[in-house]
Amino acid sequence: MTPEHKIWAVIQAIAETVEIAPSGQPLEISPKELLKIMSSSELKQIFQKLAGDEKILELKRIPGLLAPIVLDGDEDAYWINIPNFEAFRAYYDKAHFKFFGSLEKISGDNFLAVVDVTMDIQECLEVTPTNEIVIPIKRDIIRFPALYPGHAPNLMDRYCTLRRIGIAYLKENGHIRDYEIHRDGMIGWDAAVTIAVDRMEFTRFYKRLIEIYPKKIRAEETPKKQAQKSLTDEEQRLLD
Repeated sequence: MTPEHKIWAVIQAIAETVEIAPSGQPLEISPKELLKIMSSSELKQIFQKLAGDEKILELKRIPGLLAPIVLDGDEDAYWINIPNFEAFRAYYDKAHFKFFGSLEKISGDNFLAVVDVTMDIQECLEVTPTNEIVIPIKRDIIRFPALYPGHAPNLMDRYCTLRRIGIAYLKENGHIRDYEIHRDGMIGWDAAVTIAVDRMEFTRFYKRLIEIYPKKIRAEETPKKQAQKSLTDEEQRLLD
């Protein structure tokens, strides 16, 4: 499980506790479910990070570190205050994006668009010493037919939009430093994108993407194959 997933699990546990906790009282966070997906030391570090680095909560008690406050409850629980709920809400939104926008979570055409532009960037970096490269918004040879399933202006618009979304995803998640789209003409199909990268960070991301890609494709193809098989069986039953 990635760090983004573990942080999101803690944030979600806090948010769920807020819904049922009485106002004006410290929040009691049970570690039972969280310890199924992370170690106790990782859990402590996340709470300390949220309190010290992010400053979105105040720690009243951490098992084994801070003395218990005088409250009835689980001695192994984490007790916290949220001094600024709007700051917590903003961090919740950021953690939500990092979790559901992770490579493991994005799916379908969004995932293929990220793979598509990432491979373009990697190919350019292989033949140039600079950290700034240029890729087209529209490839002459379509790498993934699912992104451009037919020849029509609206499908080309969709294809280019998906590639822009893929590039924006890389920027929002820190996998590229920056990008700029240079539009040519009114339609924009022939636009070029200048992309600045940190080779070390991009290479780390590219390796992870290549590891995840076959697993994602297999996982997404399995339900489709099962649906197709069910349809075929039903058709055969009708024919019989």
